Order: sequence, then structure tokens, then C-alpha cells
Amino acid sequence: MRWFCWSEIPWSELAFPVIDWILRLRRADLELQQEQFHCGCLRWRDVGSPMCLDNYDLGELQSLLLNG
Repeated sequence: MRWFCWSEIPWSELAFPVIDWILRLRRADLELQQEQFHCGCLRWRDVGSPMCLDNYDLGELQSLLLNG
């Protein structure tokens, strides 16, 4: 394990789709200069590979602002 710059993240090598979602949500928080708690259920659409992020839905995502 090692740390990566955002531009160096090996997106296609991430072990689980949820890691991709987590990193994208975290990056959005950093760009908006907000700390948020994100909670949701990542659901596979039963189509395509379960290892491909495009085959998932995070429609129930709830984000709560922490640094008000």
C-alpha cells in the first residue's frame, strides 16, 4: 500500500467499486472545501460485471455537512 496523488490513482486497479465511490465523494468534498458524512447503499444493477463502477447505483446517498 502507498499514497497516491489524485492524478496517479490507478482507477482501473481498485479492488472494489465502493472504493471508487468513496474516493470520488472525498475528492468532491475537498474541492468544495466541505467535510461531509456520506451514507448510502451501493446497488449492483444486475447488468455487466460486478467489478465495474458503471454497473452500480448510489441513488440513496445521503450527505450530511459536518463543518457547518
